[in-house]
Amino acid sequence: DKGNIELSPGIKIAYLDQSNFHKISGSVFDIVAKGLGKAGELQIKYENILFKIEQDPSESNLKALANCQQELDVADAWDTKTQIDSIITKMELDPHADISNLSGGLKRKTLLAQTFVNNPDLILLDEPTNHLDIEAIIWLEKFIIDYGDKYKKSFIVVTHDRQFMQNISTDIIDIDYGQVRKWSGNYHTYLKQKDEALNAELKEQ
Repeated sequence: DKGNIELSPGIKIAYLDQSNFHKISGSVFDIVAKGLGKAGELQIKYENILFKIEQDPSESNLKALANCQQELDVADAWDTKTQIDSIITKMELDPHADISNLSGGLKRKTLLAQTFVNNPDLILLDEPTNHLDIEAIIWLEKFIIDYGDKYKKSFIVVTHDRQFMQNISTDIIDIDYGQVRKWSGNYHTYLKQKDEALNAELKEQ
């Protein structure tokens, strides 16, 4: 409920919030791009203008394109398109799909893509397996393990899915009776260690 958060300079943190699941709208590309903040918004604007020009190559639309290109130059945001396309491809998503027409699992994958698009150092996932089927959960487990190992990233995951916890965890943080303790190992190891600690505490009492 209170305390200080200290971050290393330049560290990037991304957060997947389970509560915003039903509050999103737009294309997969637009939703993922928003994970890049202002640079992503500029990329969305640029893509929308390109689409308008395909329909109507008027002078006003061409002028809007030139202005947007200048904004992208100033923000040094041209590489954002590559970042967005790359994570969408990794997640096996259709960038043109309307989020409202997707299943719960694909909506969750789209939000995960938004979470990962900025290549964060620390990823906070709140109940990431909600609305996912077994196949999607297995895919997410592999993605988290491979992504963490390959890019040396850290995850903090809040979950009630014990099998998911068992498969991905390297440490368990346990809050019990107002005390916070960190236990090394997976979920099964945590249960064993905690049981041993409780037995030791009972003997001591």
